Amino acid sequence: MPSQILIADDDAVSRDAASSILCEHGYEVSSVSSARELRHTVSAALPDLLLLDVVLPDVGGLEVLAQLKGDPRSRDVPVLMLSSQAREDASERALGLGAADYLRKPVKPRDLLARVQAQLRIRALLDRQRAALRAAEEELSRVREEAESRRK
Repeated sequence: MPSQILIADDDAVSRDAASSILCEHGYEVSSVSSARELRHTVSAALPDLLLLDVVLPDVGGLEVLAQLKGDPRSRDVPVLMLSSQAREDASERALGLGAADYLRKPVKPRDLLARVQAQLRIRALLDRQRAALRAAEEELSRVREEAESRRK
């Protein structure tokens, strides 16, 4: 099943360009142009990765990032921040809030693909490790219960 990528950017040209690049490489892409639409979409289904513009018309992308990373349901979704601004403090703040990466627009197609692929690999590894940990915890619980029942 292809990875689900959500693009949140109020600039239709940037949004369409990123979407085309990602679709051409087999990703399933949806897009929104505001924080309100983003919240609605994320509440319905979490994407595997989010491309988030720093500037959105209703709420700033950094504020949205902080909200996403503060929510246990969405905190593990990798977020690549996008910006046409050259402000270094914005990239530092974004990374400090939990963004996986920060890209300057216009983004080169190869850079976008490489960073998306890297973050999706990391996410898949994290998911596998969590599944292995859950299995180990279940096995430990089973062994403890078995040991406890033998003591009685």
